[in-house]
Amino acid sequence: MSNRIASFISISISWISISWALAAVILCVNTAAQKAPDAARQNEIIKGLNQMLQQAATARQAGDYPKAVSIMQEATRQDPSQDVLWGSLGQSYLGAKQYPEAIEALKKGVALNPERHEYHNLLGTAYLRLRRMDDALGEFKTAIELNDKNPSDPKHDDNAAIYCYNAGAVLTIQGKPDEAIAAFDKAIAADPKKAEAYYQKGINLIAKAVVDKDGRMSAPAGTEETFRKYLELSPNGQFADTVKQMLAMIGAKIETQYGTAPKGKK
Repeated sequence: MSNRIASFISISISWISISWALAAVILCVNTAAQKAPDAARQNEIIKGLNQMLQQAATARQAGDYPKAVSIMQEATRQDPSQDVLWGSLGQSYLGAKQYPEAIEALKKGVALNPERHEYHNLLGTAYLRLRRMDDALGEFKTAIELNDKNPSDPKHDDNAAIYCYNAGAVLTIQGKPDEAIAAFDKAIAADPKKAEAYYQKGINLIAKAVVDKDGRMSAPAGTEETFRKYLELSPNGQFADTVKQMLAMIGAKIETQYGTAPKGKK
């Protein structure tokens, strides 16, 4: 691989797609608690915890992660038995870039609800930020497997696109282009309009290119089409200029316009 190609790859993996969204979960009092003498008190506690979940979500949306952490620390102190509280705390720690703390909180969420694929994706994110690539990949793969257990979920494809993309990003960093391409293909199958997946797939195809003794590059089949699809979906995207350079490197014609055709043309 030429140094020029390697430099593009190092640029491409600096941006990783991360899902910060946890599905909305409303805590509820179980039947036994509702029949207990202190049911009213229990309901007030649950109501307060739900309010704290919402307050933390609002703080995260505003970028005030320390506030979100503080709120969820108090929530988990009040009731450490609810996995969603630990998930929200872990999510808040991630935003605050407190990755070891995020891992600790998310592991507690996983221990309480190991089937919750969102927690594994967030755990993978925290490991990725600490450059613990094998751990990150393992969590992303677990998220994919758990998500695939419920293909009828309306959010299945959106989740699959995110989790497969994240797994592909780690595989790209690890220098495993064939596995990365397979992961990005799955992300594309789940969301054919996910432009970044085409870009990252193209980067891994370029990593398999061969340069002859005269400096001419021979890229694998599908490389040009993959990069052109990125430009079709995101003509002014953050990778558009890089993609055009890649197309030039493999000797492809560079279109002057991508996206919607001008008026009067079909």
